[in-house]
Amino acid sequence: MSTTDNALEIKHHNGEFQLSGHIDRFPLVGVIQFINIAEKTGELRITHTRSDNRCSLFFLEGRLVHAQVNEMDGANAFEVILDWGEGEFRFISAVEAPRHSIDKPLPMLLESHKRLRKLRRESTHLPEDNTNLFIVSVVENVPPISSPEWQILSLVNGRRTIGQICQKTGDEDQTKTLLRSLFSKGLISTTATVLKWQTLIPVRQSDREAGSERPYPPLLRTNLVLNAIDGLMNLEQLNRKLNIPENDLLEDIRLLVETKWIRFSSQDTKVFEDLRKDL
Repeated sequence: MSTTDNALEIKHHNGEFQLSGHIDRFPLVGVIQFINIAEKTGELRITHTRSDNRCSLFFLEGRLVHAQVNEMDGANAFEVILDWGEGEFRFISAVEAPRHSIDKPLPMLLESHKRLRKLRRESTHLPEDNTNLFIVSVVENVPPISSPEWQILSLVNGRRTIGQICQKTGDEDQTKTLLRSLFSKGLISTTATVLKWQTLIPVRQSDREAGSERPYPPLLRTNLVLNAIDGLMNLEQLNRKLNIPENDLLEDIRLLVETKWIRFSSQDTKVFEDLRKDL
């Protein structure tokens, strides 16, 4: 027997129960409740579409007994999984849980998740519409991001305000809901993230300091960077003045250091040397 509705596929083959589909068309809560009501034993494997993150939910006669996301397990892992808005799932019958990390009934877990989501929505207040938004550059344990959230995130560039982003989408209520979600996940901020390399201040070296004949910078762009260095601007200010991609600027700075056209203070030199390993 096989049942499909373009979102969910249910099969019974040789007495084995099979279930698969896509989260964006059949939410996980419904899938979990279906397995619970059907009193199935096995593993629900879920793969996030964009990040390729994987997680598992284990059931014993319909009871959720274990949840696993990377190194996280138990009720906390279950909360993370329920927030996934896109991905694929597949239920594998008769798979035993490696351990039992959940002892609360499913209705209690779902009600707790519902209250937590409501609390997050109510506690995440957006700033004024004329506030500029920035993408947080460094995020540990990046949470799953839905397609609508990605679309909004692509509009955040440090120059657009909340109001301008809403104008771009044409749907203020939905856009602000998604912005609240991105704030709660720690992916956007009202302040720009300052990275270590941005604070470094390059200084031009004289011929005497260089100690030997040095080659001219090989690229026209590198010469432009050299001419803009005044010993006062840090790399972030230099980047804004020249308006060139960050990676290109850092590559030019690396070339200018190696050819002895510029240098850093002793403290900045150590930071730059650590940075240069990744260039």
